[in-house]
Amino acid sequence: MVLLTLLALTTTSVASTRMEYLLEEAPASEVMNFLRCIYPNAEFIPHPTMNGFYMNGTREDMLSVKRGLAHLDTLSPLPEPPETTTIAPKKLNPSELALMIRRRVPSSECEPAGGSLIFRGPATVRGRAIAALRELDYPLERIRVSRRQLAEAPAGACAYPNHSTAWGCPEGDCGGFLHLTGLRVGDEVMVHVEREDPRAPFWIVYRGGLRMNIFVEFE
Repeated sequence: MVLLTLLALTTTSVASTRMEYLLEEAPASEVMNFLRCIYPNAEFIPHPTMNGFYMNGTREDMLSVKRGLAHLDTLSPLPEPPETTTIAPKKLNPSELALMIRRRVPSSECEPAGGSLIFRGPATVRGRAIAALRELDYPLERIRVSRRQLAEAPAGACAYPNHSTAWGCPEGDCGGFLHLTGLRVGDEVMVHVEREDPRAPFWIVYRGGLRMNIFVEFE
C-alpha cells in the first residue's frame, strides 16, 4: 500500500505539482533511483523522517507515478529501467557536467551527446548520477587554491556555517579556510558536500537571492 498526499501546487505553473509518497515495503532510496531513470525531468527528494519521498514534476508524471507506485512498492528486487536515460542540462556544458558527475559518483556511466547527457547502467547507480546532475546543474564558480596556501592559512575567526544560514565573519575577512574556499559574507549556505579530500568542499549557496555552486579544486 502507498499513501499519497497532495501537498501544494507550485507558483510557477499550474501544470506542476509536488506530492508526497510514503511506502510500506520497498526502500524509498531504491524507488527514487528507479523513478529518476523513468522520469528524468522530475525531481525526487528524500522524506526527512519516513520511508518515502517528495516528487516535483508535471501533473501527467504525478498521475503516472500514482498509478504504478502501489505495484512497484511490492516488487523485490525492483525491475531495471530502460537501457538509457537522456537529459539536457539547463545551465552547464554537458562535457563539464559529465566530469563532475563522475567525480561525485565514480561508478556512473554518463557521456555527453550533443547538448544532452546520456546515462546508462543499473538504476541504483544511474539514479544517483541523475540526482547529482540535478544538484550540479547551476551557475558555477570554480575556486582554485594551493594546498600550501591552505596549510599556511590562519585558523580564522568565522564559524563553520549551518545549513540554510547566512554565513558571516566577525572580522569581515579573517583569511581563514572558509574564505579561501570561496564563501562570501552573506552567502546562504544550503549544503556542504565533502569529496574524497575533506578539505576540498563543494558548496551550494544562495548569493544575492540566486542559487549557485562553488567547486573547489587544488592547484
